Amino acid sequence: MGLRRKVFVFLVLSMAGQIAVLLLVSHLVLLDGFALIEIRNVEQDASRVVAAGAAEVAKLEAIAVDWAAWDDTMAFVQGQDPDYAGINLEPVALVNLGVNFMYFFDASGAVAHISAVSLDSGEAIDPDPAIMAALELAPAMVRPQTIEEHVSGLISIEKQWALVASHPIVSSAYEGPVAGALVVGRFLDDVLLAELSERVLLNISVYPYDDSS
Repeated sequence: MGLRRKVFVFLVLSMAGQIAVLLLVSHLVLLDGFALIEIRNVEQDASRVVAAGAAEVAKLEAIAVDWAAWDDTMAFVQGQDPDYAGINLEPVALVNLGVNFMYFFDASGAVAHISAVSLDSGEAIDPDPAIMAALELAPAMVRPQTIEEHVSGLISIEKQWALVASHPIVSSAYEGPVAGALVVGRFLDDVLLAELSERVLLNISVYPYDDSS
Protein backbone atom coordinates (compact mmCIF):
# COMPACT_ATOMS: atom_id res chain seq x y z
CA MET A 1 0.00 0.00 0.00
CA GLY A 2 1.38 3.43 -0.98
CA LEU A 3 2.15 6.10 1.54
CA ARG A 4 -0.70 8.34 0.37
CA ARG A 5 -3.16 5.46 0.64
CA LYS A 6 -1.93 4.60 4.14
CA VAL A 7 -2.31 8.23 5.22
CA PHE A 8 -5.82 8.36 3.71
CA VAL A 9 -6.88 5.14 5.47
CA PHE A 10 -5.49 6.44 8.76
CA LEU A 11 -7.38 9.71 8.39
CA VAL A 12 -10.63 7.88 7.57
CA LEU A 13 -10.28 5.56 10.57
CA SER A 14 -9.36 8.49 12.82
CA MET A 15 -12.37 10.49 11.67
CA ALA A 16 -14.62 7.44 12.10
CA GLY A 17 -13.34 7.01 15.65
CA GLN A 18 -13.95 10.66 16.46
CA ILE A 19 -17.45 10.52 14.99
CA ALA A 20 -18.20 7.40 17.05
CA VAL A 21 -17.00 9.13 20.22
CA LEU A 22 -19.08 12.21 19.41
CA LEU A 23 -22.16 10.08 18.76
CA LEU A 24 -21.66 8.22 22.06
CA VAL A 25 -21.21 11.45 24.01
CA SER A 26 -24.24 13.01 22.30
CA HIS A 27 -26.29 9.90 23.12
CA LEU A 28 -25.28 10.04 26.77
CA VAL A 29 -26.02 13.77 26.96
CA LEU A 30 -29.41 13.17 25.34
CA LEU A 31 -30.19 10.41 27.83
CA ASP A 32 -29.16 12.69 30.71
CA GLY A 33 -31.40 15.39 29.25
CA PHE A 34 -34.38 13.03 29.09
CA ALA A 35 -33.67 11.84 32.64
CA LEU A 36 -33.58 15.44 33.86
CA ILE A 37 -36.86 16.18 32.12
CA GLU A 38 -38.41 13.06 33.65
CA ILE A 39 -37.23 14.04 37.13
CA ARG A 40 -38.65 17.54 36.71
CA ASN A 41 -41.97 16.10 35.52
CA VAL A 42 -42.15 13.83 38.57
CA GLU A 43 -41.34 16.76 40.86
CA GLN A 44 -44.05 18.88 39.23
CA ASP A 45 -46.61 16.07 39.51
CA ALA A 46 -45.72 15.56 43.18
CA SER A 47 -46.06 19.28 43.83
CA ARG A 48 -49.52 19.31 42.26
CA VAL A 49 -50.65 16.38 44.42
CA VAL A 50 -49.28 18.00 47.59
CA ALA A 51 -50.96 21.30 46.70
CA ALA A 52 -54.30 19.55 46.16
CA GLY A 53 -54.00 17.78 49.51
CA ALA A 54 -53.04 21.03 51.22
CA ALA A 55 -56.15 22.68 49.77
CA GLU A 56 -58.32 19.99 51.35
CA VAL A 57 -56.56 20.43 54.69
CA ALA A 58 -57.13 24.18 54.42
CA LYS A 59 -60.87 23.53 54.09
CA LEU A 60 -60.79 21.48 57.30
CA GLU A 61 -58.81 24.21 59.05
CA ALA A 62 -61.47 26.76 58.11
CA ILE A 63 -64.20 24.49 59.51
CA ALA A 64 -62.24 23.90 62.71
CA VAL A 65 -61.73 27.62 63.29
CA ASP A 66 -65.35 28.44 62.54
CA TRP A 67 -66.69 25.90 65.01
CA ALA A 68 -64.00 26.10 67.70
CA ALA A 69 -64.01 29.89 68.08
CA TRP A 70 -67.66 29.99 69.09
CA ASP A 71 -69.28 30.75 72.44
CA ASP A 72 -71.78 27.92 71.98
CA THR A 73 -69.02 25.36 71.41
CA MET A 74 -67.13 26.64 74.45
CA ALA A 75 -70.24 26.30 76.61
CA PHE A 76 -70.86 22.82 75.19
CA VAL A 77 -67.47 21.35 76.16
CA GLN A 78 -67.83 22.99 79.58
CA GLY A 79 -71.09 21.11 80.10
CA GLN A 80 -73.28 24.22 79.96
CA ASP A 81 -75.21 23.55 76.73
CA PRO A 82 -76.79 20.07 76.63
CA ASP A 83 -78.84 20.91 73.53
CA TYR A 84 -75.81 21.83 71.40
CA ALA A 85 -75.25 18.38 69.84
CA GLY A 86 -78.89 17.85 68.98
CA ILE A 87 -79.15 21.24 67.33
CA ASN A 88 -75.79 21.46 65.56
CA LEU A 89 -74.38 17.97 65.10
CA GLU A 90 -77.02 16.02 63.22
CA PRO A 91 -75.49 13.76 60.51
CA VAL A 92 -76.66 16.10 57.75
CA ALA A 93 -74.55 18.88 59.27
CA LEU A 94 -71.36 16.85 58.92
CA VAL A 95 -72.31 15.75 55.41
CA ASN A 96 -72.84 19.37 54.38
CA LEU A 97 -69.44 20.23 55.83
CA GLY A 98 -67.86 17.31 53.98
CA VAL A 99 -66.29 15.78 57.10
CA ASN A 100 -66.42 12.24 58.46
CA PHE A 101 -65.89 13.07 62.12
CA MET A 102 -65.76 15.83 64.70
CA TYR A 103 -64.11 15.22 68.08
CA PHE A 104 -64.73 17.68 70.91
CA PHE A 105 -62.33 17.67 73.87
CA ASP A 106 -62.56 19.58 77.14
CA ALA A 107 -59.70 21.50 78.74
CA SER A 108 -58.28 18.34 80.33
CA GLY A 109 -58.13 16.51 77.00
CA ALA A 110 -61.05 14.25 77.83
CA VAL A 111 -63.59 13.53 75.08
CA ALA A 112 -66.68 15.71 75.48
CA HIS A 113 -68.47 14.50 72.35
CA ILE A 114 -67.88 12.60 69.11
CA SER A 115 -69.92 12.82 65.92
CA ALA A 116 -69.14 10.55 62.97
CA VAL A 117 -70.91 9.93 59.67
CA SER A 118 -70.57 8.03 56.44
CA LEU A 119 -70.41 10.55 53.63
CA ASP A 120 -71.69 7.84 51.27
CA SER A 121 -74.90 7.03 53.13
CA GLY A 122 -75.24 10.23 55.12
CA GLU A 123 -75.94 8.19 58.25
CA ALA A 124 -74.33 8.38 61.67
CA ILE A 125 -71.74 5.69 62.37
CA ASP A 126 -69.97 4.49 65.49
CA PRO A 127 -66.66 6.29 65.99
CA ASP A 128 -63.64 4.17 65.16
CA PRO A 129 -61.47 3.66 68.29
CA ALA A 130 -58.42 3.76 66.03
CA ILE A 131 -59.07 7.46 65.37
CA MET A 132 -58.79 8.28 69.05
CA ALA A 133 -55.64 6.19 69.31
CA ALA A 134 -54.11 8.13 66.42
CA LEU A 135 -55.10 11.51 67.87
CA GLU A 136 -53.55 10.66 71.23
CA LEU A 137 -50.20 10.37 69.48
CA ALA A 138 -50.41 14.13 68.87
CA PRO A 139 -51.16 15.69 72.29
CA ALA A 140 -51.25 19.22 70.86
CA MET A 141 -54.33 18.21 68.90
CA VAL A 142 -56.41 17.25 71.90
CA ARG A 143 -54.83 19.41 74.66
CA PRO A 144 -53.69 22.73 73.19
CA GLN A 145 -52.11 25.05 75.73
CA THR A 146 -52.51 28.33 73.85
CA ILE A 147 -54.90 29.91 71.37
CA GLU A 148 -52.23 29.77 68.67
CA GLU A 149 -51.61 26.03 69.08
CA HIS A 150 -53.46 24.35 66.23
CA VAL A 151 -52.38 21.30 64.23
CA SER A 152 -53.41 19.91 60.85
CA GLY A 153 -52.24 17.35 58.34
CA LEU A 154 -52.44 13.67 57.48
CA ILE A 155 -52.72 10.87 60.06
CA SER A 156 -52.57 7.12 59.70
CA ILE A 157 -55.54 5.23 61.13
CA GLU A 158 -54.76 1.52 60.99
CA LYS A 159 -55.19 0.63 57.30
CA GLN A 160 -56.37 4.01 56.06
CA TRP A 161 -55.47 7.69 56.11
CA ALA A 162 -57.38 10.78 57.15
CA LEU A 163 -56.91 14.51 56.69
CA VAL A 164 -57.43 16.32 59.99
CA ALA A 165 -57.37 19.80 61.48
CA SER A 166 -57.58 20.82 65.11
CA HIS A 167 -58.15 24.15 66.79
CA PRO A 168 -58.38 25.32 70.41
CA ILE A 169 -61.92 25.99 71.59
CA VAL A 170 -62.19 29.65 72.58
CA SER A 171 -64.80 32.38 72.69
CA SER A 172 -66.41 33.94 69.62
CA ALA A 173 -64.18 36.96 70.26
CA TYR A 174 -61.21 34.60 69.85
CA GLU A 175 -60.23 34.99 73.48
CA GLY A 176 -59.09 32.45 76.05
CA PRO A 177 -58.65 30.73 78.25
CA VAL A 178 -58.59 27.62 76.08
CA ALA A 179 -61.65 25.52 76.94
CA GLY A 180 -60.66 22.46 74.93
CA ALA A 181 -60.06 21.41 71.35
CA LEU A 182 -62.01 20.50 68.24
CA VAL A 183 -60.66 18.01 65.70
CA VAL A 184 -62.38 17.61 62.34
CA GLY A 185 -61.39 15.04 59.76
CA ARG A 186 -62.14 13.40 56.46
CA PHE A 187 -61.02 9.98 55.37
CA LEU A 188 -58.76 9.86 52.36
CA ASP A 189 -61.10 7.36 50.72
CA ASP A 190 -61.73 6.39 47.10
CA VAL A 191 -64.20 9.23 46.60
CA LEU A 192 -61.81 11.92 47.77
CA LEU A 193 -58.91 10.33 45.88
CA ALA A 194 -61.00 10.37 42.70
CA GLU A 195 -61.80 14.05 43.25
CA LEU A 196 -58.13 14.89 43.79
CA SER A 197 -57.07 12.79 40.80
CA GLU A 198 -59.51 14.61 38.54
CA ARG A 199 -58.35 17.95 39.89
CA VAL A 200 -54.65 17.37 39.16
CA LEU A 201 -55.17 15.08 36.13
CA LEU A 202 -53.17 12.29 37.76
CA ASN A 203 -54.04 8.87 39.13
CA ILE A 204 -53.49 9.18 42.89
CA SER A 205 -53.23 6.12 45.12
CA VAL A 206 -52.42 5.80 48.82
CA TYR A 207 -51.17 2.81 50.77
CA PRO A 208 -51.29 1.89 54.47
CA TYR A 209 -48.26 2.93 56.49
CA ASP A 210 -46.34 -0.03 57.90
CA ASP A 211 -43.80 0.82 60.57
CA SER A 212 -43.12 -2.82 61.50
CA SER A 213 -39.76 -2.70 59.72
